[in-house]
Amino acid sequence: MNLHSQLNRLAQRVAEEGSLAEREALTTLASAVLDLKPGAAAALTDWDGAEVARLRAFAIAQGALRDADPTLQERVSLLLGSEIALTLAA
Repeated sequence: MNLHSQLNRLAQRVAEEGSLAEREALTTLASAVLDLKPGAAAALTDWDGAEVARLRAFAIAQGALRDADPTLQERVSLLLGSEIALTLAA
């Protein structure tokens, strides 16, 4: 599964269950975009913040990864693939 598909799948789960239900995957995503979008990375993991702020940060992170270096995209895809597999298995 490519990164675009993984992010769409994650977005669907966040929309259905809320960002707190996908805490591990969003933490992984925040780590991946920390150098590209530090504000979005911080908002993705601000669990005391507003849900809408995390959703907006998710959209910003998704856009940043769409334009990122292919090597970073592949690395994030592998990390998210592990998180998604763990979430689905639970």
